[in-house]
Amino acid sequence: MGSDVGTPAAKRKKMFALADSIGLERDERIELSKAILWRDITSWKHLSDEQVVRILDALEGFEKVRWLLENR
Repeated sequence: MGSDVGTPAAKRKKMFALADSIGLERDERIELSKAILWRDITSWKHLSDEQVVRILDALEGFEKVRWLLENR
Protein backbone atom coordinates (compact mmCIF):
# COMPACT_ATOMS: atom_id res chain seq x y z
CA MET A 1 0.00 0.00 0.00
CA GLY A 2 2.95 2.35 0.51
CA SER A 3 1.67 3.77 3.80
CA ASP A 4 4.16 5.86 5.74
CA VAL A 5 2.07 6.11 8.93
CA GLY A 6 4.74 4.40 11.00
CA THR A 7 7.75 6.27 9.67
CA PRO A 8 9.64 8.70 11.90
CA ALA A 9 8.68 11.57 9.58
CA ALA A 10 4.99 10.66 9.79
CA LYS A 11 5.14 10.42 13.58
CA ARG A 12 6.84 13.82 13.78
CA LYS A 13 4.18 15.33 11.51
CA LYS A 14 1.42 13.79 13.64
CA MET A 15 3.04 15.13 16.82
CA PHE A 16 2.96 18.68 15.46
CA ALA A 17 -0.61 18.23 14.18
CA LEU A 18 -1.86 16.98 17.57
CA ALA A 19 -0.17 19.83 19.40
CA ASP A 20 -1.83 22.27 17.01
CA SER A 21 -5.25 20.63 17.42
CA ILE A 22 -4.90 20.82 21.21
CA GLY A 23 -3.97 24.49 20.88
CA LEU A 24 -0.48 24.34 22.34
CA GLU A 25 1.73 27.31 21.57
CA ARG A 26 5.45 26.87 20.94
CA ASP A 27 6.50 27.76 24.49
CA GLU A 28 3.92 25.34 25.90
CA ARG A 29 5.19 22.56 23.63
CA ILE A 30 8.73 23.16 24.86
CA GLU A 31 7.70 23.15 28.53
CA LEU A 32 5.65 19.97 28.03
CA SER A 33 8.55 18.21 26.34
CA LYS A 34 10.91 19.25 29.15
CA ALA A 35 8.54 17.73 31.70
CA ILE A 36 8.02 14.51 29.74
CA LEU A 37 11.61 13.96 28.63
CA TRP A 38 13.47 15.45 31.60
CA ARG A 39 15.78 17.20 29.15
CA ASP A 40 16.59 20.80 28.30
CA ILE A 41 14.67 21.13 25.05
CA THR A 42 14.86 24.27 22.92
CA SER A 43 13.05 23.10 19.79
CA TRP A 44 10.93 20.20 18.62
CA LYS A 45 12.96 20.17 15.41
CA HIS A 46 15.87 18.60 17.27
CA LEU A 47 13.98 15.77 19.01
CA SER A 48 15.22 12.25 18.35
CA ASP A 49 12.85 9.68 16.90
CA GLU A 50 12.51 8.08 20.34
CA GLN A 51 11.67 11.43 21.93
CA VAL A 52 9.05 12.09 19.27
CA VAL A 53 7.40 8.76 20.12
CA ARG A 54 7.28 9.66 23.83
CA ILE A 55 5.77 13.09 23.15
CA LEU A 56 3.31 11.60 20.68
CA ASP A 57 2.23 8.99 23.25
CA ALA A 58 1.53 11.77 25.76
CA LEU A 59 -0.43 13.86 23.26
CA GLU A 60 -2.47 10.87 22.09
CA GLY A 61 -3.16 9.96 25.71
CA PHE A 62 -4.42 13.48 26.37
CA GLU A 63 -6.68 13.29 23.33
CA LYS A 64 -8.19 10.04 24.58
CA VAL A 65 -8.77 11.39 28.09
CA ARG A 66 -10.29 14.59 26.68
CA TRP A 67 -12.62 12.57 24.44
CA LEU A 68 -13.66 10.38 27.37
CA LEU A 69 -14.44 13.38 29.59
CA GLU A 70 -16.37 15.15 26.84
CA ASN A 71 -18.50 12.04 26.26
CA ARG A 72 -19.53 11.36 29.83
